[in-house]
Amino acid sequence: MNDGRSHWQLDDSSRVVTWTAARPPRAVEGPLDLACFADRVLILELEPAQVACRETDGCLRQVILDGAHRLDIGTASGQIPPQGRLYFLRPDVPIGWRWHKDAQLVIATDPAGVSEGNAAAGVRLALRGLCSLHIADPVRFYTEILRGLADVQPEHLAGVLDALVRSQLATHLQPLIRRGDLDQLRAQVLLTNLTAADLSDDLGELGLGCLHLAACTAHIHAPSAAPAPPMTPVCGSYDDVL
Repeated sequence: MNDGRSHWQLDDSSRVVTWTAARPPRAVEGPLDLACFADRVLILELEPAQVACRETDGCLRQVILDGAHRLDIGTASGQIPPQGRLYFLRPDVPIGWRWHKDAQLVIATDPAGVSEGNAAAGVRLALRGLCSLHIADPVRFYTEILRGLADVQPEHLAGVLDALVRSQLATHLQPLIRRGDLDQLRAQVLLTNLTAADLSDDLGELGLGCLHLAACTAHIHAPSAAPAPPMTPVCGSYDDVL
């Protein structure tokens, strides 16, 4: 950890601005526009394990580890250019959500059709359960996911990660498709046997790890079929507890 407080104690206090982490903690904060701090000294007080990624024009320029840091923002030699932004990432803060109500998977019968948003190209599966992820590799997470997002607010970020997880779950179930249909019992067994380690393997290249995964299905139906009579939730489904 870096503690350079003595380096800025002599700075003009009117030029100094201090940034501290949000309370309660958030896995992702930012972006913080450095142009707002031009000709000023920005003090970062990062929490243990927290990382700051400084980007310019969408490219990663600097990774700042936890601790206290002095950033002199300006255009002179040795200063940090104001044409940049900061993202703050915390691997120790989980990002979690539940699947209930209308949550579904779409299992591809025609992968090309599903990728183009054609709902008729897949079998719909009602999804129940919960999932919790964390940022396992901050730099990779920034590069693969965060850099392309316009909104990193908690609700939007959780929605993006939920979509990634559902895509991986659907990929695991896709081999069970036979003649445009999906066997409900086999899908239930496969889903309930998937573990956090399995999902961590799937998402590792994106800088993510899975802390907890519990998924099952209540019922499934083919979207093009006639309406089916009401079905009793499968024994052990998360409809019993959620």
